[in-house]
Amino acid sequence: MILEAIKYSNNFYLRHFFKMVYVCTIPILILSVIPLLQANLDPSSTFIFQAVLQLLSAFFQLVLISVTIMLVNDLHFNRPQSLPNYLFKSVFFIPTLFLTSLTVGLAVLAGFLLILPGIYLLGRFVFIQYVVVLEGKKFFEAFNISQHYARNKAWLYGLTIFFIVFLFIIFLSILTILLSLIFPFPDGDTIPLFIIFLLSTFTYITFQFYFCIFIYRIFLVEKKISD
Repeated sequence: MILEAIKYSNNFYLRHFFKMVYVCTIPILILSVIPLLQANLDPSSTFIFQAVLQLLSAFFQLVLISVTIMLVNDLHFNRPQSLPNYLFKSVFFIPTLFLTSLTVGLAVLAGFLLILPGIYLLGRFVFIQYVVVLEGKKFFEAFNISQHYARNKAWLYGLTIFFIVFLFIIFLSILTILLSLIFPFPDGDTIPLFIIFLLSTFTYITFQFYFCIFIYRIFLVEKKISD
């Protein structure tokens, strides 16, 4: 299943890359600019202003997640919608996505203190965002259904996700080093803002897109089996 999902993701990503970039441009640009604003914050900046930036970042992260999931699903079934439709619909998923993401994030973080349980929980709840967006389920239903889909392969999915994230972090670190050689950092250890912007944008249009497609493919298979 994993190998088939990789093959599917490779083909899907290359075929629909520009469509995904077009639909997701607004949240991606906002999410890439926010770190620049945070980096330029004066130490005397008010806590409220810093909190607003954090909230905006969290909000548009959830917008990007919901838009990407909807778009991947629509492209799979060849029924794409207009850009305003995706942005408008995504807002309705924000409350549930926020609650589920926060709860799962805290659970996985607590689990990683014991290492292995964190990986298991990561796999156990891997489909929860897809259940919220594609099946329109609320908090408790999403938890139950997503666990049901991943019940037999939680360890496999958790280890796969951990491995993918680990590889991407290594790749991003190498890319940062290469950029530092091409564009030497004038302030020593401080990364220039344009490199922060490039790395942030690159992460969204590579890792975020590909990972969403990959998990979506596995979600379809598990949903079909359960149905």
